[in-house]
Amino acid sequence: MIDSIIQDLENKLSIKIDKNNIKYFNDGVSGSIVFKYDKYLVKTTDIKELEAYLEFFNLYNQDYFQKIICYDKNLLYICFDFIEGDLFKYKSLDSKSFVEQVYEITRNYKEYDYDEYGYLEEDKMTWIDFLKEESYNESKKIDIDYSLLFESYKIIEKNICPKYLIHGDLGTHNFIVNNKKIYVIDPIPMVGDYLYDFYFSIFTDSNVFKNLDVDYILSFFNDRDYEYKRALMIICFFIRLRRSVKYSPEELPIYIEFLGGFMKEKRMNKEELEEVIRELGIPKEEFYVLSSGNLVLRGLFKDAGDLDICVSKKGLDLLKNKFDLKKKENNFYQVNDKVECIVEDLSKRKYDDLGDYNGQSLEEYYEFLINSKREKDKIRLEIVEKELNK
Repeated sequence: MIDSIIQDLENKLSIKIDKNNIKYFNDGVSGSIVFKYDKYLVKTTDIKELEAYLEFFNLYNQDYFQKIICYDKNLLYICFDFIEGDLFKYKSLDSKSFVEQVYEITRNYKEYDYDEYGYLEEDKMTWIDFLKEESYNESKKIDIDYSLLFESYKIIEKNICPKYLIHGDLGTHNFIVNNKKIYVIDPIPMVGDYLYDFYFSIFTDSNVFKNLDVDYILSFFNDRDYEYKRALMIICFFIRLRRSVKYSPEELPIYIEFLGGFMKEKRMNKEELEEVIRELGIPKEEFYVLSSGNLVLRGLFKDAGDLDICVSKKGLDLLKNKFDLKKKENNFYQVNDKVECIVEDLSKRKYDDLGDYNGQSLEEYYEFLINSKREKDKIRLEIVEKELNK
């Protein structure tokens, strides 16, 4: 078979191939034969995979993707240009440079007319069925809490997912880095949400995601629904966690530790925040709500991880009588696992009457946000700017 492929390449490319200068690679998973000659990379395939490759690479011709040189449907091979560079290593790119480049790749994906979702070379299915199949297997589950995954399924089921032709295996194992630029190889073309590839790629390498804040990851694609983004991000994390059991078991403890951070992050919607406020039991005139909790109570943000409030001296005394406060830095106190407060002279602060409670004025919060260097505040800044400009 290889001799026939070599002969066909010689005819198509008008070259003479010296078999002694062919370099073979171990494809690892698929069992395909992969070899390099000069500036060409050749891979044997089956007809379904070959058709999927042609769909993907005919749609995308950006310089960070491989280029098809030739192929043959009878001999079942495809020839690409060989991308010079090194396999991705964490030290070759810092985490944020990595994420920013992946964002540029995935935001340029194109919509694709297709009946349902999934890999082009496999059976079609619904979006949620695809995600469930990739992220969970009852017979192969490990000893972790899956409740967050199951909650995320429910959110995805409530949404309509767009259909894009995406890489399907966009991760560090398929990245070549040359002069700090990422080049992408070996797609498993599939139809799904471009966000899938974005989150999937981040969680393929623990050296990348363990240095990132979840809010930073979610700060991209701000035109998309936050709740849906977070749910899909969590599902992609579980997909990679599941694969780490098979392909990189030494990284499993890092995935489980990162999952612990997700589990601790019990976010609260407006109704839950209002219940927490009632439980504090302090008069409305002795406090006002700060930060993202303020945005949630105004209906501008879906949820908050905790409740930050600014209290008067009297308000602080009332909290001390009811809770075991722990003093922190900069005049902050930890009230309980859901609430932090700071003590201020409320007569010198700006806040608005929101009914049963007061909320920090958006003008004051805006001044804080424009000076903040925290990645998660980028999302909030856009929301507040939009509201102030109404």
